[in-house]
Amino acid sequence: MENFTEENLHPWITTTTRVYNNVTIFPQYDDELGKFEIMVLCILCFMALFGNAVVLIVLRIKKTTLTRMQLLIVYLSVTDISVALFHILPTIILKINVYFLGDISACRVYQFITVAELYASSFVLIVTALDRYISICHPLAAHMWTNRRVHMTTALALFLALMCSLPQLDAVLVDFHGGKLCRPNLTTELANIAYSWWAFCSVFFVPLLLLIFFYGRICFVVWQSMRGRECTQSVGSSASRYVRKPIKCRISSQTSSENRVKNYSDARDKDSSRNPRAICRGVSKSKIKTIKLTFSVVACFIICYTPFFTVLMARTYDAELSSAQTPALVILSLLPSLNSCTNPWIYLAFSGKKAKDISRL
Repeated sequence: MENFTEENLHPWITTTTRVYNNVTIFPQYDDELGKFEIMVLCILCFMALFGNAVVLIVLRIKKTTLTRMQLLIVYLSVTDISVALFHILPTIILKINVYFLGDISACRVYQFITVAELYASSFVLIVTALDRYISICHPLAAHMWTNRRVHMTTALALFLALMCSLPQLDAVLVDFHGGKLCRPNLTTELANIAYSWWAFCSVFFVPLLLLIFFYGRICFVVWQSMRGRECTQSVGSSASRYVRKPIKCRISSQTSSENRVKNYSDARDKDSSRNPRAICRGVSKSKIKTIKLTFSVVACFIICYTPFFTVLMARTYDAELSSAQTPALVILSLLPSLNSCTNPWIYLAFSGKKAKDISRL
């Protein structure tokens, strides 16, 4: 390696060329830091491929038809494998070669696929949250939410991911120290700012708002369900005490007991009109388990992407930070790739029966 970076820390953090007041700024690059980054990327690539392959194999062992949730887990694993193959692996190759070895067409394809995989991972995560939202908050509509609709909705999410990645096709090859660099065509400071904001909103901020809405509603319905159970147990215990009373006391207490039951029944009918399943049966343990699973995946998404996009937006407005290369910035730039490694292990952690199947492989 030479004493400069070849391309970027990430397709959205172009450390080779940042334009401020029409002046191109090149970063200082630490050769040892670059080797460390390549090593970490190799580990992340292996973990993403291995972990998600294990999930697919374990689900393949299940002979019956997959549930909607399991089907979405399959889609998440496939998109995470795509992130490893078409995002992490090409980045490793570029880090090793320093220069981009292809022509302009290859450059545009590279810029397109490396970002499309991240869009796909985020959008499939939204579909997963949508499935839980419909199942818990709209149980009557959930009967129409079949596997076929899951396939169609996921296909739509992947199509939107491709559409959102189209700006990446406007890429150029730049001469640099006798070689070529592949980067987005950002010739002005305004273009650089618009590019960063587009990435921030489309990959992180808008999906985050949708995830907060879906899980906010889910938590509210689950809370209502728990209150309904407590009320049911309270009325049941009151009825038990009423039955054990002497005969002479029953007539005097019958009216008040009936009123309590009637008041609770009215409240239950009112709540069940908004959410038929929540009060009648409560949310089942399996539903609670899938909520915890998907909530953990979403929390991991937020933890991995929030620091990354914080750095991205800071680099957009700070010329000195844009040209900086420190271990902390390198680690933050790798966090989105880490997200693809953690998802399969979260699934296995919440699927004890499936995890036991691994030992039989």
